[in-house]
Amino acid sequence: MIEYLGGFGLKRMRVFRTMQGWVGKGPQSLRADYELWLVPGANVTFVLRRHSVDSSDDTHTYVGHAYVHGLMSGELKEEFKGRQLEKIALV
Repeated sequence: MIEYLGGFGLKRMRVFRTMQGWVGKGPQSLRADYELWLVPGANVTFVLRRHSVDSSDDTHTYVGHAYVHGLMSGELKEEFKGRQLEKIALV
């Protein structure tokens, strides 16, 4: 059982810490300027790369998924309550 949990997928991930102090594992290609996105109904968080430094540009590229300790069971649900969903374009 332990072998399965630490199998191929997790061995190929990089440990990271967010600016808010959350610790997780994400893609090996993870960089400091990538963004971590929470998507309602998803079982994982998503790592996205913004195409432009212009904040009005809403195009992103999917980099991979991430496991963030303490965020995977809806712990931030109250913090995001009432916030508008943001639409972005994935290319």
